[in-house]
Amino acid sequence: MRLSGFLKDKLVFLLLQGLVVLFVAMMLSSLGVGSYAVGFVTTLYLLVCAISLGAEYLKKRSYYKELLARLKGLDQKYLLTEMLEPPTFSEAEILCDVLLQVNKSMNDRVSEHRRASEDYREYIETWVHEIKTPIASAHLILDNNPGPMARQLEEELRRVEGYVEQALYYTRSNSVEKDYLIKPVNLQSLVSAAVRRSARPLIESHMRPCLHDLDVTVYTDEKWLLFILGQLLDNAIKYRLPRAAAQNEPGEEAQPEGRITVYAESGSSQITLTIADDGIGIPAQDLNRVFDKGFTGSNGRRYSKSTGMGLYLCKKLCTRLGLGIRVESDGQTGTTVRLTFPKSKMFLLEENASH
Repeated sequence: MRLSGFLKDKLVFLLLQGLVVLFVAMMLSSLGVGSYAVGFVTTLYLLVCAISLGAEYLKKRSYYKELLARLKGLDQKYLLTEMLEPPTFSEAEILCDVLLQVNKSMNDRVSEHRRASEDYREYIETWVHEIKTPIASAHLILDNNPGPMARQLEEELRRVEGYVEQALYYTRSNSVEKDYLIKPVNLQSLVSAAVRRSARPLIESHMRPCLHDLDVTVYTDEKWLLFILGQLLDNAIKYRLPRAAAQNEPGEEAQPEGRITVYAESGSSQITLTIADDGIGIPAQDLNRVFDKGFTGSNGRRYSKSTGMGLYLCKKLCTRLGLGIRVESDGQTGTTVRLTFPKSKMFLLEENASH
């Protein structure tokens, strides 16, 4: 609170006081009072006014200065009303009352939207679990009626399952802390499980997984990491090189169309899991936006009907779990995704004990 601003607010009061002083001086002069006495009375009156204004300014300045300091020190600004000191002047009392009412109104609206969001999330989770039953039934029907058409329907059904699972994890991504369990996880078994889940699309796409150096233990949530790996494998399958690029000579055994290499590296403070493919790659202009929600890029429009949600969810879940994720590509051939797991104190203790 600046003095100039305070005096500007008191401009009318100061003008009135000046008129009062002038009127008193004229009255005293007309009554024959000496100029010395007139000057003394007017000076004393002005001094009292100045002291009163100064005391008021210092009190307000101290209060608002402390208020702004507390506001600046808060990460959550809306908590300011909980830290307000009882004011000592009426203007601040009105301000505090207004802030409390505004904060209460905001909390009511936030609670209302939170309840609506929670209801919607619960509905989506219930719907996902319910839809799994007819999907499983459809799989059984197709298994009992093999044929070319059944294989095509099986592929489309698998895509539906992927989108359903994606919807489930999307609804849970804002509350990962309520549904995750950090424990030691062996990357060899987890990556193998992810490859088994994607076995059929890998075979049909002539993609060969190459796994090595995965006998490493990390601390994370097994279920969430399995979903992330599934999304990365699905991307590698979708954005593989076109089939025409891998034509074989007559009589020659059909060769895999592409390769997905998965391996782990252990550093001093973190473990890096690398998933690399030899597909079409990611253009340089798209590389910085692959984690944006709904971003499909030029590849998503040319080669596959992409939703732009896979890598977005991977990034969001990795952030929630404290993992790092980055994507590398030369823009022409191949994409490499690296997941980094920080070595916790528990991990380092176990590692030292094994040595």
